Amino acid sequence: TVTEAKMAISIALEGGIGVIHTNLTIDEQVREVMKVKKFECGFIMDPVCIGPTMKVYELDELRRTSGFSGFPVTEEGRMGSRLLGLVTKRDTDFATDRTAPVSSIM
Repeated sequence: TVTEAKMAISIALEGGIGVIHTNLTIDEQVREVMKVKKFECGFIMDPVCIGPTMKVYELDELRRTSGFSGFPVTEEGRMGSRLLGLVTKRDTDFATDRTAPVSSIM
């Protein structure tokens, strides 16, 4: 089946094979293949981490662009720094102050 990374992963989990679109540029094809190669049985190997000072409205935008709904919050906002907690969509659903830091709602 001709596909992109998300569907290729789903197809592979069911035992099938996905073929990356040829109408993507070479760079886009490489990115899609790398996403599939990095997928390991449901574990996210390169999570998008955020810092505790990120504002809720910034998190909303990050959700839209990344496609994830939950994020690890680390001291420095990157992998390898101390984990402070997790923030999910449920944490922000009822937040009225979108300028508040995520540390205040997680």
